[in-house]
Amino acid sequence: MNRLITALMLSLFVPTAVLSQVDASRAAADRVRSVIVYPEMAMVTRSVRLELAHGDSKIRLTPLPPTVVEESVRASGMGDEGARITGLELEKLFLSEEPNPAIQDLEERIRTLEREKQSIEDEKSAIQAQKEFLESVKGVSREKISEDLSVGEVSPQEWSQFLKFLYEELTEGGRKERELVARRAQIDRELEALRQELQSLKSPSGRLSPTGSKGQLTPIVHLQASRPMSIDLEITYLVRDASWKSHYDVRYLPDKKEIELTYLAEVRQLTGEDWEDIELTLSTARPALGAKAPELSPWYVGLEPIAVEAPAAEMRITGGAKLETMEMSRRVSPEEERQLETVTAEAEMAGITAQFKVRTRESIVTDGKPHRTIISISSLEPDLSYLTVPKQTALVFLHSKSPNMSGLPLLRGPASIFVGPDFMGKSTLDNTAPGEALEMDLGVDPMIEVERELIERVREEKGRGNSRESTRYSYRITVENHHQEEIALEVRDQVPVSQESMVEVADVDLSPQPLEIDPQGTVTWRLSLPGGVKEVLTLNFRVEGPKGGRITGLF
Repeated sequence: MNRLITALMLSLFVPTAVLSQVDASRAAADRVRSVIVYPEMAMVTRSVRLELAHGDSKIRLTPLPPTVVEESVRASGMGDEGARITGLELEKLFLSEEPNPAIQDLEERIRTLEREKQSIEDEKSAIQAQKEFLESVKGVSREKISEDLSVGEVSPQEWSQFLKFLYEELTEGGRKERELVARRAQIDRELEALRQELQSLKSPSGRLSPTGSKGQLTPIVHLQASRPMSIDLEITYLVRDASWKSHYDVRYLPDKKEIELTYLAEVRQLTGEDWEDIELTLSTARPALGAKAPELSPWYVGLEPIAVEAPAAEMRITGGAKLETMEMSRRVSPEEERQLETVTAEAEMAGITAQFKVRTRESIVTDGKPHRTIISISSLEPDLSYLTVPKQTALVFLHSKSPNMSGLPLLRGPASIFVGPDFMGKSTLDNTAPGEALEMDLGVDPMIEVERELIERVREEKGRGNSRESTRYSYRITVENHHQEEIALEVRDQVPVSQESMVEVADVDLSPQPLEIDPQGTVTWRLSLPGGVKEVLTLNFRVEGPKGGRITGLF
């Protein structure tokens, strides 16, 4: 009967006396089977099928990537009664870093471009010196021409040829200088791209010893079997330099009056280990942040006590026990895959976090480039409305509000907006729980026209002795719906707000009556505009101040 071989974690540095015994262990070629990607880390699970002999065995697995979180390493497995894990060692070796051909090639290309850039600077300096010399000759040529012509030493044709030479040399020098400036700018762009590529290759930093060599961790699992048998061994560990973010494709389908929302995940990893043909799960948990808020402890001062280190206890787990050492939960055996009509993810809610299990096997190389996978595709029934701010722009924007019926929590992320087949632009979706209202801007609708115009501006004097003057403004806003159906349209404009006691805004007259005017002077109309109908809005106000005083902020 199969049962779980216990999980075990040891952050143990093996002494030299023990390493001689480990050398006799046998190697096993494990492979990455599944990965849970968090917003800033990833949990990797490797697995291998082993044939155990009776008695004790030591299995040396593939070295861990340089970004591993050492304290997170675990061993577990599935096997028959009589098999157990008795220990896990992490062998650390400091190895000199081997040259990477790709890095060497990039560094040589960078050096070549830098040498070419220096040659350009040298050539520019030579052209500038030549230009200064020719300019100096040009400066004295007028007097010299008159003098030489008067005494007949040089003919007019010879001077003409000389001046032509000056012109051609100066022109050619200017042309060469422009070409050099353009080439230098191109080199700068190429250098920037190459340095970014070089940085991405060097990003998985690993552990560095004092001498600068990279530390490599190799897990060695101690096993015990009561008889020859087969087991499935797993090793799990957290790695840095892995992340995922939400992205969305929002497509409004006018014919169906619905929105197709494609929920995407963009996964990047620079862990130093390729993930080939894996089971991929995306999680909103953040294991690196801990599960509990920090607490303040008393702030004591005093002499430093002498530290006494307690002896380490031997860790030994009997078969059938389960050691829960991590704050996050992890499924030991994978769920059976199901045949799917669409390639989407399976969502699971676990308390305050969510997991999305991608139902296709994925391959993600360690290059830092975005890898996109589909979490879900859902249809939304939008409540559509339109918004225009004609004082700022003569455009009308389509706005959607609908409940999140995807059954999934939507995380904040960028969205690409489409209307039918047409790309309208980029937007951002906010965090939205299942059933919560999801609001989206869907771009500009050219089928609705709006125009705002100043139709009257009248200045007059008033008050005792004409000590004050006022200006009356009248604006007309015209909106026209070229759709066949009725639309809901929100129009926003504004009246000025005085911040000076000597300046007054009065006689505000708005037609039709707006929905509201807020303290900042924003005026909001909400209209139900039938298809093919035009409506006119008017906005009138008067601004009064002391005569001769210049009122700021009007235009």
